[in-house]
Amino acid sequence: MVRRQVGLGGVAHYSVSELLDRSRYLYGAYEYVYASAFVGQITPGAVVLDVGANIGEYTLLAALATGPTGYVFAVEPNEELHERIHRNLELNVISNVQVLPVAFGSSERQGTLTVPLDAAALGTLRSDLAAGQPGIQYEVRIQRLDDTVSDEDRRRLAVMKVDVEGWELEVFQGGRETLAQAKPVVLYECGADQFETQGARALTRSMAFLEELGYQNHTIKMNRHGRWNLRPVEDTPNPLADREPWTVLMVVAVHPETRHRARMHGQSPLRRCGIFEMLGRYPASPRGRRGRTGSTD
Repeated sequence: MVRRQVGLGGVAHYSVSELLDRSRYLYGAYEYVYASAFVGQITPGAVVLDVGANIGEYTLLAALATGPTGYVFAVEPNEELHERIHRNLELNVISNVQVLPVAFGSSERQGTLTVPLDAAALGTLRSDLAAGQPGIQYEVRIQRLDDTVSDEDRRRLAVMKVDVEGWELEVFQGGRETLAQAKPVVLYECGADQFETQGARALTRSMAFLEELGYQNHTIKMNRHGRWNLRPVEDTPNPLADREPWTVLMVVAVHPETRHRARMHGQSPLRRCGIFEMLGRYPASPRGRRGRTGSTD
């Protein structure tokens, strides 16, 4: 285990024998663009939901951003990761986080979580994605978001991150009342494969579900100096072009009624990552040289 700064004054322990942890240690963040936009949505005192918390990277950032007057729910059904989450919270003396050892879904039931042997972060509840994939299986409890979050926390819920390896629609279906009432900003993993097969105007089931609730979906564009902005998916020529090279596509859904509290652009507060400096996309300083793959805006 090695120790690494993660931004906002926080630190975390990573296991460099694991692929994603090795990326976090070497480059500062595995999803620099997405994490930057996520933190940008959080204000002191807010309630934040991290669904699919893994080792708590987003949880830690959310806890630091919302401060002692806010609260974070870290939802992670893989119990083997709970020790890692708690260790990183204790390392930063954070007490405004509750770790929920469950999965969110459309109904209360038992489910099978399949975790690949070499990637604990990629566990999925979808049997079709797990089929033929070598891994360890765990029986986990599934419950609805609407049945878990109290009315008081629901009123204060400002931001949700949902990254559950193809299970996102299930989470939204079980949280319909919460989404309709609180209208939080939602950062979620989107089916990049659908864009690859259907083109830039594809509409995934998760995107359609949120649009039915009145949300507008946005991609995240970041320039070479770490400044990001959200732009509507329908105004994005190719949504896949804005994703980080090794990650899936994540989308930010904003509801018009709560748009006034959402941030549509901002400057990343996170430490710039070594790999982006190497690519020439986000240099160490504004005077860094422009890379051939960099954005010019």
